[in-house]
Amino acid sequence: MAYNFRRSFARIEHADLEKGPQFPFGFGLSYTTFAYGRPETDRTEYAQGDTVCVKVRVRNTGRMAAREVVQLYVRDEVATVIPREKELKGFASVFLQPGESREVLFRLPWESFRIWNNRMEHVLEPGVFTLQTGGDSEKVQSVQISFR
Repeated sequence: MAYNFRRSFARIEHADLEKGPQFPFGFGLSYTTFAYGRPETDRTEYAQGDTVCVKVRVRNTGRMAAREVVQLYVRDEVATVIPREKELKGFASVFLQPGESREVLFRLPWESFRIWNNRMEHVLEPGVFTLQTGGDSEKVQSVQISFR
């Protein structure tokens, strides 16, 4: 099972799994719970050569101190080839006391948004991208940016 399958008109489900995998990609057990704010970017429009800065606030909402792995996924909304559903582009580990929150910052160079086109060229295509942050590949908060 993969978290970053290629998109198509119909999603292929495994016959022996009624509702998909038991645990999503990046899932981890913990003695506490975490809440994620909506991710924010420094701008909404970028050009080749730019670095995309993404920040997200994570809060320990439980009663125990614990470590959380904050994950950042990128989804190309429109491409000349069938893109992946989402791709893991960054992660950070934070240790939080009960009730503590921290802002996590990711810096993605423009190369993180390139794809291999149908001529096998590694290119940055203009368009809309969705950035997703969360504790696993399913429970995510999103923000959109564009490259011109």
